[in-house]
Amino acid sequence: MKYRAEIDGLRAIAVVPVILFHAGFSLFRGGFVGVDVFFVISGYLITSIIVGEMTDGAFSFARFYERRARRILPALFVVMLACIAVGWRWMLPREFDELAKSAAATTLFVSNFFFWSQSGYFDTASELKPLLHTWSLAIEEQFYILFPLALLAAWKYGRAAVISVIGLCFFLSLAYCQHMSRLDPFFNFYLAPTRAWELAAGSLASFVVVKRRAALDNGLSILGLSLILASIFLFDKTTPFPSLYALAPVLGACLMLIYAVEGTAGARLLSQPLFVGVGLISYSLYLWHQPVLAFARLRLQSTPTAATTLLLFGLITALAVLTWRYVETPFRNPRRFSRRAIFANAGFAAAALLGFAVIVGASGGLPNRYSPEMAALATEVDYRVPRVSECFGDVLSFVPPEKSCVYHAQEARKVALWGDSHAAALANDLAEQLGEAHASLQQFSFSGCPPILGVHFAEIERQLCPEYNRAVFDYLKAHAEFKDIVLVARWPVYFEGFGYDNGEGGVTEGAKKYFLALPSSKGAEFYKDAGRIASVGAIFRESVDELLRMGRNVVLVYPLPEAGRDVAISFARNKLFGAAGEAPFSVSYAFFEERTHAFTEQLDLLGDNPSLLRVRPSELFCNSLVAGRCIFERGGLPLFIDDNHLNKHGATLVAKQIVAAMKQKGWL
Repeated sequence: MKYRAEIDGLRAIAVVPVILFHAGFSLFRGGFVGVDVFFVISGYLITSIIVGEMTDGAFSFARFYERRARRILPALFVVMLACIAVGWRWMLPREFDELAKSAAATTLFVSNFFFWSQSGYFDTASELKPLLHTWSLAIEEQFYILFPLALLAAWKYGRAAVISVIGLCFFLSLAYCQHMSRLDPFFNFYLAPTRAWELAAGSLASFVVVKRRAALDNGLSILGLSLILASIFLFDKTTPFPSLYALAPVLGACLMLIYAVEGTAGARLLSQPLFVGVGLISYSLYLWHQPVLAFARLRLQSTPTAATTLLLFGLITALAVLTWRYVETPFRNPRRFSRRAIFANAGFAAAALLGFAVIVGASGGLPNRYSPEMAALATEVDYRVPRVSECFGDVLSFVPPEKSCVYHAQEARKVALWGDSHAAALANDLAEQLGEAHASLQQFSFSGCPPILGVHFAEIERQLCPEYNRAVFDYLKAHAEFKDIVLVARWPVYFEGFGYDNGEGGVTEGAKKYFLALPSSKGAEFYKDAGRIASVGAIFRESVDELLRMGRNVVLVYPLPEAGRDVAISFARNKLFGAAGEAPFSVSYAFFEERTHAFTEQLDLLGDNPSLLRVRPSELFCNSLVAGRCIFERGGLPLFIDDNHLNKHGATLVAKQIVAAMKQKGWL
């Protein structure tokens, strides 16, 4: 196949936005579409090469996989080994174990399955996973393994049959992608069945033969580039992706590949030395960018500043150039490394990485790298909410009320816990405290779903919340034995949104669209409605009043403070890096009051009722050890799993507070 400099230029257009997106540049908020452009390029090139060789009767599976191995494996193994070396020094045992497992999955070209399996509610933040980006390499490798076999099978029936089969795969995969974008966004993002249409689009583009017309070629090549750039600058994290939206960058890439030929404006632009140069090292740039950014965030424990990010870009570029020059280029030269040497070295490296992953996994992340004190502290990071997979509905499915988890069922006094993930994090420890008071607990919890009737969310993945809450309410109404109902949720989120900046380095992303919304014709505009908080507050109070009218006791647990960063990990890393101070990890109480003011104000309108008990965890965490501060650690131990969910230590404190308040009321 004849070399086309403009394709290297297109690679530059794909890789740079991906890096800028992952670095957090808001201007490139849709930069993730660069991966889709890469898929199209791969489909186009691989199909062109295989079809060309099959036409000439010269296709060889051994030669094909040799080229893929030369192109992909050497640089990939170098990056993985570098990640392991840095992770050895900077990662806590659980993180190092996950890194080793992800390296093994990458070696076997199944890292997309690995990261998909990890996409749970309480999982590590994606920006801290050094090898997360290898999911796209896994999809390409799966394509490289299966596609030549399928193409060879269809080739005997002629060119038209091949195009028809690829076209059918394109439409089936696209339809499935659109379907899964609503049903399971994690599956849709990571797995090949919903990404295959992008590779198929590139394959189909390779078969297109057009009569060259300068004006048409110029116009369509510019249109293609415009579609890609529009996607980069207009899409964002709220765009359902991949889905039909992905047609824009995919079609744009196809138009560029077909029409940006020599002599066109698009080709002249992409053939500029800068674009071609970046395109030549694009694979190494892609390989290095995620590890460098992830380890920087891990070491700094915050989002890098603009100045630091520029230095990181320099480091990524330098590593990419060196890798291209001294790893990629030599290993692509058959005179330097024979086919036998390529496969032998790849096999040895793969075996070493897989063996290392087994050792790391068996030891629990090699905790002996650290002192016994540090290793013991690191175990706090490993805390997992008990029975979470059994008892907690995680975004896309809920546990039906009749199948919900029961603790200490033999006790006569029945207590119901109803709420979102904050309720799930509290359940086990509240059950322990209630058990000592001779009461049982039944857990009703669903991710991102506050215990409020008559509300809904605009997000597709949260449409089950109203159904779940109605089912729980009807269940409780039908079972009068539940005398006490404890309501727990991350209340500020539903009134103030996910995103906030506490002014002390604690920043979380999020948007107003997460707000609790009324089912009204206003749609998204309701989020901007000045009366929205009062309306939602009224609905919430009505939900509480409904429970009170049923003759039940209601325990309303007020908001927890939010840290803006993972508490357990930050606490352990501070010790690891020698950055722990004398003052406990905390946040301003003034920020906590500002963050929770809207909810508290609405709640206070409920007034007094002998069957209503207000429990304020802020009394435990705020102004207790340090005046004007809300703490996230006590007695040398963290109190939270992440930035807002309680761990065992914190949950025990709050559970004791709730049970003590119920006893004081005479309910227990």
